[in-house]
Amino acid sequence: MFLSECKLTIPYKSKIETYVLYPATMTTPYTEYETNYGYYLEGLIKYKLNNNFSITTGFNYKFISYKILDIWNYNISEGKINNYIFNIPFFLNYKLSEKIPITVSAGPYIELLIKARETGVTYIDTSKILVIDPNDPLLKEQNYDNNLIHKYKPINYGLSIQLEYEHKFSKKMSGILLSRFNYGLNNVLIDNLEKRPAFKNSAIEWKNYNILIGLGIKI
Repeated sequence: MFLSECKLTIPYKSKIETYVLYPATMTTPYTEYETNYGYYLEGLIKYKLNNNFSITTGFNYKFISYKILDIWNYNISEGKINNYIFNIPFFLNYKLSEKIPITVSAGPYIELLIKARETGVTYIDTSKILVIDPNDPLLKEQNYDNNLIHKYKPINYGLSIQLEYEHKFSKKMSGILLSRFNYGLNNVLIDNLEKRPAFKNSAIEWKNYNILIGLGIKI
């Protein structure tokens, strides 16, 4: 069994056009994305097939966070999107040799979204407009905290590749250093765009790509 933690996310970053047509006097919304911190906790069970091949499954709980800058006309939103995910991986493992303690793994995974929130602040860019009353309440920053669970599809799936290095402490215990790349295959945003007006994100498609770096114990 492996117990591991530590995570680095890679965001799906792009300037994405809006999914709604606006009057010609207004700009097209777009969102910029930036990596934020994350983590994961994992427990795996490995079944040995022979000296080189084995299969692994189990579960992990991970937290993924992205910083966002969403701009639409004069309205700017700065904040972050936080997703909490339960993941079930399936790996086929190949150990290079007995002398080289490195294992290469690949396989599919299924994810269940447990919780999703976006938090941040929205304000108006006054440098582009004529301000008559600087004390106008509409010009003040407004905090937001939105529940996004219904704006994502509950199930996500994809493929993983992993590189693992094992260092033996004893016959029954080893230390593990691993790196894993998860490649999401499906669009996790819901298709019904009318249910997403509060989402500070102009993306019409989002696939989860992330890198996991972990330390663990094998017993």
